Amino acid sequence: MWPDKTAHVWRIDVGAVPIDRWRDLLDPDERSKTDRFQQPADRSRYLAAHLSLRMILSRYLEIEANQIQYTHNPFGKPAVLNSSLEFSLSHSAEVILIAVADGHSIGVDVERIRADFDYQPIVSQYFSAREKSTLSSLPPDRQRDMFYTLWTRKEAVLKMFGQGMSLLEHVEVIAVDGSFNLAQKDWAVYPIDVGAEYAASLAVAGQIDRIEYEIF
Repeated sequence: MWPDKTAHVWRIDVGAVPIDRWRDLLDPDERSKTDRFQQPADRSRYLAAHLSLRMILSRYLEIEANQIQYTHNPFGKPAVLNSSLEFSLSHSAEVILIAVADGHSIGVDVERIRADFDYQPIVSQYFSAREKSTLSSLPPDRQRDMFYTLWTRKEAVLKMFGQGMSLLEHVEVIAVDGSFNLAQKDWAVYPIDVGAEYAASLAVAGQIDRIEYEIF
């Protein structure tokens, strides 16, 4: 497959995914979720994300995309049945990110930076005192970008742990030394550059030597 200390991050543009084959590739649960979308744009994004995930995983597993079977932990985190392959999926607006590693829990999150989004209620409820202090110490024109940086870090870490939103307020993602990469005892968070309009982060359990970026 690849060295066990490497993580792969795939970037996919929603409009580049051939979604017309969705009924051939998705399982009954995914097809049911597809049918429940009321807005065509939301439906297209879901299809593009989950079709991309199957097609990418099929390359690693060396099986057909429609043969991949998922299992879920009690909190809903998906995994490939009977495989050590770990993955995480996130999408926002027109960007999809898929992170893959072998034997390492992994989480990825991407968010489009919205100028009209009121993020203060999230900061008040879910950010630690040190995170709030870091945010408020910045000039006003930099605070929004920092919020999205911290928020994607938190989301990525939660996806890595696979325990749902219950840990959100307990996960602190400020590096003590002030560096952008955040390393804890048994996990680390890395920035992902997907352009000025987005913030994105990758969280990986255990030690990895490098991250390889792929375009689908």
